[in-house]
Amino acid sequence: ALGVSEANYLQGKDGYVVAVIGDGALTGGLAYEGLSNGGQYRGQLLVILNDNGMSIAQNVGAVAQHLASQRLKPQYLSFKQGYRKVMGSFWLGRKLYRVTHSVKKALKQSILPCSMFENMGFTYLGPVDGHDVAYLTKILRYAVSLKEPVLLHVRTVKGKGFVPAERNPDAFHGVSPFHPETGEPKKASGETFSSVFGRTMVRLARNDPRICALTAAMVGGTGLDGFAQAYPGRFFDVGIAEGCAVSMAAGMAKQGAVPVFAVYSTFLQRSYDMLLHDMAIDRLHVVLAVDRAGLVGEDGETHQQRPDHRQHQGRPLKKRYQPRPPGQAKSGQHRLSHKP
Repeated sequence: ALGVSEANYLQGKDGYVVAVIGDGALTGGLAYEGLSNGGQYRGQLLVILNDNGMSIAQNVGAVAQHLASQRLKPQYLSFKQGYRKVMGSFWLGRKLYRVTHSVKKALKQSILPCSMFENMGFTYLGPVDGHDVAYLTKILRYAVSLKEPVLLHVRTVKGKGFVPAERNPDAFHGVSPFHPETGEPKKASGETFSSVFGRTMVRLARNDPRICALTAAMVGGTGLDGFAQAYPGRFFDVGIAEGCAVSMAAGMAKQGAVPVFAVYSTFLQRSYDMLLHDMAIDRLHVVLAVDRAGLVGEDGETHQQRPDHRQHQGRPLKKRYQPRPPGQAKSGQHRLSHKP
């Protein structure tokens, strides 16, 4: 989005470029790299932050909450637009606007905590109820009228409108055919590599206190729910930050722990640099439990990892196990405590 926005500016093209990002993605460094640059460039960029996980702290205190709501009232937005338009029509008005804007900004920052987005150069709007379509439309029109980098913070409820999904949003992140009346799957899922892997991890960790489990925001998907409950002190969820997980696992292995990083194959490619420089070159005993490798039709084209075997061929990894029926995962896992 940043590249498209800047290219439009260089070519004299009009119009806003809109980037929609979920709050979960803000655990990854690339999002901050884009935001840090986006607020400084000249293009018209609108970032819509879809916050459905309460992962961003709210402003604290009644005064802060009151001012935040006042800033988004239609009357205030209309006045602000009109004031800017009038003041921008003659040179003295533009000077006066800059002065009053600076005073207002200083007063606001003394009462309201300045958000990190504003520090990056964005005009911050929000939080806004993402399910109030009429009001959200007004705010979007206002954001576009500013003709500057804007971050619109939208609050939503995952699965809104379908009670089973609202109650259990994780289970409805990706679904197979289900009964719309109850939300129950039409066909019960059988034994999977992930479920066998998770149970075996719990059993092995019982006898080896060095074993730790890491995941990148995929606790249920990789079968580590049971491990997280049984050994919370040895379980680490780093969020959507696979590179961090690999580097952290390498550090743990260096100190004698046995880290097991459970990750979908399609997401492991994000940590290519760390796999080589932090782990493989030092021959560290890190176990990569790679789920959904190869062709995975039901997960869609973004999760297909046909080239994953070739990707790992160039790295000095000592051992590779490829269990086929789920039961064979146990035999490979029993070897994880022993450095190859």
